[in-house]
Amino acid sequence: WPGDTGGTLPGLLAAMQGEAALGLNSLRLRVTTGSEAHYAMLRWDAMGTGRAALAVINLEQVMLPFEVEVDLSAMPPQLQGQRPTDLLCKTCPALPPLAHRIQVGVTGLSYKVLVGLQLPRWTPRGFLYNCSATYKPPPVGEMPLSQCLVSCLQDSSCDAVTVDWIEQHSWPNEKTFDDHWYGNQVRCHVRGGIDLTKCATDAKEAHSTITMLKTDDSASGLAAQL
Repeated sequence: WPGDTGGTLPGLLAAMQGEAALGLNSLRLRVTTGSEAHYAMLRWDAMGTGRAALAVINLEQVMLPFEVEVDLSAMPPQLQGQRPTDLLCKTCPALPPLAHRIQVGVTGLSYKVLVGLQLPRWTPRGFLYNCSATYKPPPVGEMPLSQCLVSCLQDSSCDAVTVDWIEQHSWPNEKTFDDHWYGNQVRCHVRGGIDLTKCATDAKEAHSTITMLKTDDSASGLAAQL
């Protein structure tokens, strides 16, 4: 099995089970690399713990030099300066702080997963739209939901997003299944100082408002659990 030298694949799967950033509900963002032989992505448990992980995969049998440049300049700026650890080497010291561009060593047909990263958390507020806000710029554009959240993190005036779900799907035989859902593509509106008491509710569920979870909100939630 390519990339399973020495039986490392079972170890990877076991380690992934304890990482919220690599769970089924985590968001994905493609990360640019300096080589076509490599694939990289950021995984982010945005609606849960806020934990993030950077995965870099070498798709070539032989790649010399084995270090590849990973471009994080389009990723959330909150990553800058954080020191990740290697998922498969818990006893290894933390790696150098993240910068806009970093070098990651990945041998042929192998992978490296950098964990221990933390980004802001988000909470859905329901099918709300057209909310009153102190910061209400024009729509950012059409993009995946994960990129919409990143657009907010890159704007110091933003602490919420309202999205228009634009990819509606339904079962082929609607006479049998009266159901529909929306894909990942959204029209993104970044917002600041949003007033959730002054919003319109969309009965068709084609809009949603999602707010950044503040530090004091997190503390209140933890106190309630205790």
